[in-house]
Amino acid sequence: MRGVDNWLIIPVGITLIVIVIGYYCIYSLIIRILANRKMPHQPMASRFTPFLSIVIPTYNESKMIEKRIRNFDSLDYPSGQFEVIFVDGASTDGTPELVERLRADHRSFIRLVRQSARQGYNSAIYEGVCQARSDIIVTAEVGALFEEKALRSIVGQLTRPGVGVATGKSVLYNPDESFASRLEAAYRRTHDMLRYAESRVDSTPDMKGELLCFRKEIGLKLRPGEGLPDTVAFDMAVSYMARRMGWRAIFDPESIFHEYAPTVMRDRLIVQIRRGTTFAGAVLAFRSMIFNPDFGYFGLLIAPSRLLMLLIFPWVLLIASVILTIESLWNPWPAVVILAMACVALLLKKTRYTFLSFILSQVVLAIASLRLALHKETRMINTVPTARR
Repeated sequence: MRGVDNWLIIPVGITLIVIVIGYYCIYSLIIRILANRKMPHQPMASRFTPFLSIVIPTYNESKMIEKRIRNFDSLDYPSGQFEVIFVDGASTDGTPELVERLRADHRSFIRLVRQSARQGYNSAIYEGVCQARSDIIVTAEVGALFEEKALRSIVGQLTRPGVGVATGKSVLYNPDESFASRLEAAYRRTHDMLRYAESRVDSTPDMKGELLCFRKEIGLKLRPGEGLPDTVAFDMAVSYMARRMGWRAIFDPESIFHEYAPTVMRDRLIVQIRRGTTFAGAVLAFRSMIFNPDFGYFGLLIAPSRLLMLLIFPWVLLIASVILTIESLWNPWPAVVILAMACVALLLKKTRYTFLSFILSQVVLAIASLRLALHKETRMINTVPTARR
């Protein structure tokens, strides 16, 4: 009877794992149901081509600068209707001199802002926002190249009712090049589906500075050290600030940019930890919005769920793993079942990388929360070598 009794007892470790996985599934289901119930978006104004200020922070990017500028020459956006502001953080490899040379080469839309010392990503973006001539700002990244219609598409999102911020979709040049790039591709597929659903329901918190469009009035609220802590990246904070000001922040899958994923696991972990730290830091910085009905579904559902997913669930899963290991000493069957399910997920080609990406992301988020607890700043963003070609 002891064996039967052991089967009747539900281990605490299994219970915690089921709660976490169950919440992810329920949240995804609820957000999709709500998204489908929403009225279709009104068509954006395709001829909306206002003057834009495009801000690009640089630090030792001489290898990529010329390719980045040639990309602007190929865009489907009226000539003379945008400026590109490079904010250089005291590069030592000749980046600002190269920008100046390219500007002299009949590219008057280029502007260069030199900082006397390296102050980090947030400072560079904010400096560019302050220097911008337009009330509509687009941020970009040297290693992320826009598709031909990306700029027109992302700017057009601001013609939709209530939209103050829009971000684009990353398409990897090398999704199958290595184990690390396959994990990144799997992560982005699931992440983009969630961001799209959240955008239709209300507002998504996850923006990407590689292609980000917002109203200048929102960006000016994010002064580093005041409206923007060092543990939060500008592109992560802009969606929360926009929602606080009454605007929505949305993900547009039609505004596409291309970039390389890190091909070495060490590089990918560096990027993931930095990303996780800024995600979690933004939730904490704007925690007053959580469960606040003034912010609609964003305050009541999306922001609380992100708090759970980014800061609580990774530790719950870690604790559950330890408890399950201890419980398996007298009742091994639950652990065997979990291992069997994991093996099935790994054997199936369609779920293999999604499963591994999820497990790794939980470890990364646990590390990120420790960095936040230790007040580790993330404003200095170093590019990883395998993402520059």
